[in-house]
Amino acid sequence: MKSPGGSSMAAIGTSATLSLLLLLLSSQCSLISGQTLSTGIDLGGSIITRTNVQPYADLSQDMAEIGNLIAQNQPAEGLRLYQSGQHAESAPGVRLSLEALADSLVAADPKTPSFLFHLYGQADRQLNLAFDSAKLSYINNQITEYFSTQPALALEATYVLNVWMVATHLLYNGVYECHKRAQADDPDAATVDDLGMAGWDKFMALWIGSGQQPGATNGDSLYAWTQRVSSDLGYSNGAPGLESPTNTRLKLLYSEAVTLLSTAGACRNGNAATADRLWQLVVNAVSEMSKPLFQGLLVALKAQDAPRVDLYAKALVPQLAKCRPSLYKKFHESWITGRYQVGDDVSELLSMIPDLTFCFGYSCQDLGNTEIGACDTFDVFRPTLGGYVPQSEVGNVAAADLDILQIKILTELSSNKFAEFMYMNGANIAKYRQQGTNDPLDYVSLHDIGVSSERSSAQPFFDIYVTYHDEKDYADKIVRGALTGASKWKASQQISEIVALTSAYQILLMEAITKLKIATQECRDADPEIGVTFTLNPIDEAAALLIGSMEGAMLGGSRDLEDGQLIYNIANRHAFQFNTINSAQYAKSVSTIEDLLFAARAELDALDCENLELSTESILKYAMVGITQACIQLAVKNEDLGDLSTAASLAQGESLALAILPMIYNTNKDLAGDIEANMIRLQGEDPVTSGGAAVGKMFGKGFTEAFLLFCENLGSIQAVDPCEGVSCSGCSHGKTTSDAMIASTNTWMLLTTTALGAIVALGLAMAM
Repeated sequence: MKSPGGSSMAAIGTSATLSLLLLLLSSQCSLISGQTLSTGIDLGGSIITRTNVQPYADLSQDMAEIGNLIAQNQPAEGLRLYQSGQHAESAPGVRLSLEALADSLVAADPKTPSFLFHLYGQADRQLNLAFDSAKLSYINNQITEYFSTQPALALEATYVLNVWMVATHLLYNGVYECHKRAQADDPDAATVDDLGMAGWDKFMALWIGSGQQPGATNGDSLYAWTQRVSSDLGYSNGAPGLESPTNTRLKLLYSEAVTLLSTAGACRNGNAATADRLWQLVVNAVSEMSKPLFQGLLVALKAQDAPRVDLYAKALVPQLAKCRPSLYKKFHESWITGRYQVGDDVSELLSMIPDLTFCFGYSCQDLGNTEIGACDTFDVFRPTLGGYVPQSEVGNVAAADLDILQIKILTELSSNKFAEFMYMNGANIAKYRQQGTNDPLDYVSLHDIGVSSERSSAQPFFDIYVTYHDEKDYADKIVRGALTGASKWKASQQISEIVALTSAYQILLMEAITKLKIATQECRDADPEIGVTFTLNPIDEAAALLIGSMEGAMLGGSRDLEDGQLIYNIANRHAFQFNTINSAQYAKSVSTIEDLLFAARAELDALDCENLELSTESILKYAMVGITQACIQLAVKNEDLGDLSTAASLAQGESLALAILPMIYNTNKDLAGDIEANMIRLQGEDPVTSGGAAVGKMFGKGFTEAFLLFCENLGSIQAVDPCEGVSCSGCSHGKTTSDAMIASTNTWMLLTTTALGAIVALGLAMAM
């Protein structure tokens, strides 16, 4: 899932490296396709736009004047300038104001991801845009209030609430416009120049402003603001003129965007590749843009500046809704529902910062000298996953669950096109690009995983699923059909569930199975004298795909059942109801899987291939426990729904049933047909016509026959005992927890003995 030797997260290079890259940037931005840019504007610092975006640069002059008016104790005049504008003209005699800039987000169609995430988080994740349209105007409402009640912060509020958000919109909207133009029947209706270099020229003009000196902290643009907050966390080291890594990075991304958009056929009919790559550049840019929001918050906390903490909380905390839910809820409760007060103990919240910056695509060490101890101990490359400590750098693999969560949010808000961009091109699973390119980041997407040829290694399971669906890319087809409106699912809540659950329990689960099978094959192919060698340990990769990043470090996964998106979560969510919870309050199947993962890794290291195969087979079997329990519960829940229902649970039931039905079909076609008749939605037919209890028993029998595990692993709920009347003479408990622990212990003893022997030999050699 990443190139050999690559790293899993973005890494800011040294100042010398960035300076060298900026020399390339200067030449690339001065000439495009051999032509001098006569219509663009010089923003300084080697940035010359291709198109005339002077009005966006001139908005910095309005912000400078607002600052002067506030300093002169004239906030009412400052507000008037904010609302009416002064220096920027969108057309001769037509002023472009900062208020109008924010209003453009309200009128925009479609709304773009950062704005949607903010609205979603600000509404405490309860948002219906059809009924909550008044919430779209929050930017101007909040800034107007600052002018009235806290004028000293009104200008900074304009930076972080207004201009920052509009800057993200320009980039995301550029991807959309490029894509739309590539799909147009008349590709000459608009040129790339007409699209403003897909928003990048406007973005850079808005970010840098007019008259900004490179590396300077004084100025009235997002560039200067970024210089100030990064300097406050130690990036300048007292050296005047040193550019913030974020500003340098954004310039480099602009350079690549310009180069991409200057190639023949960019954004033209039939060329979807331009928009696809633009998406990845924009994701990278928005990740960089989040850094000064975190930095500003930390600087305000360090100064115990309560009003400024409140401002940065308004700007940042709603964005956290796209991250691990338990962390978002803690910040929202503390600083949106509540308010920071000087003297508050914020140590718990600060300890969560590394998890949050991971969600935004970087280490919190990239923020500068934060003085947060957790920043030094949180390993973005090898994060502890539900108690599992990987040996290889699979942090990026584990971040696949963030793609699922964010796509789910976008589809809930009916932003299916941007959800499709994220599904097709990725946003969180980072890998290095080939050497020689300015931007080191590329992304693996859920689509990439869903159509990967590597899945053929997952035999016999992959063929079983392909045979059932009569389609090699079966899960990808389901997701894309839902996102593009080509499926039977039309309600936004149903589309959201189909896309999220299919991605989690069909695409990523098959990828986990693939990694487990690859581990066994590598074990068998290994030279006994050398052992196995790999960039990423396939057992670690499988663990990352079964657990995910949002479970946190706690053994067994997060106790907040909103956090996870993958196998650990679905098992833990149903363990209490089915009485399959252990004494540590997480699912018994999860406990078994975690022991089997450690055992499998030790067996791979020891080339104990026979036991490794048993461990990996058992991991798959126990991974199906939570999925089957969910299907049983949904059968009971859906039995009273009609054929016209738009309930999300109908989509949940079908998606999860399809995660297990191919295995049941492989052993009992008639039983699979009965389950299909109840769980797979057909137009004009009510769901679960056999009744929830009967269908629950079908799943109990199917699970037992397909995986040869005793049905008691499923437990039972009040409405149904899925194991009633189910027997299986060929069943076992699989490779149980105790078996895994014994195998792991034996392998560990073997490895330890070998290691001790090597140490003794080394000591003897040194003594001689």
